[in-house]
Amino acid sequence: MAEYDSPESLVAAGRQGQSEGYRVMDAYTPYPIEELEEPLDIRDNRISLFRTPRRYLRRDLWIRFSLLGQHSFLTAQYRRSPTDQRPDVYPDHL
Repeated sequence: MAEYDSPESLVAAGRQGQSEGYRVMDAYTPYPIEELEEPLDIRDNRISLFRTPRRYLRRDLWIRFSLLGQHSFLTAQYRRSPTDQRPDVYPDHL
């Protein structure tokens, strides 16, 4: 772990680490530094909205079905609650 005073020294350290054979490196900066993409081997890994990879599909379905189940359960509980029952308009005991 190290702390650098300027972005140039950070990029230089990243290039030095890459030349020495380090393949797994990470850097935390308050703003993006484009020169670090090449030494740190950063790729574009955004997930497309229209074409979901298979590894995310199963998790997606699990989340959707669990939310659907929660909604169904809470709806059934609300409909059976005493506040939703109608008052007896024609009681038998009168």
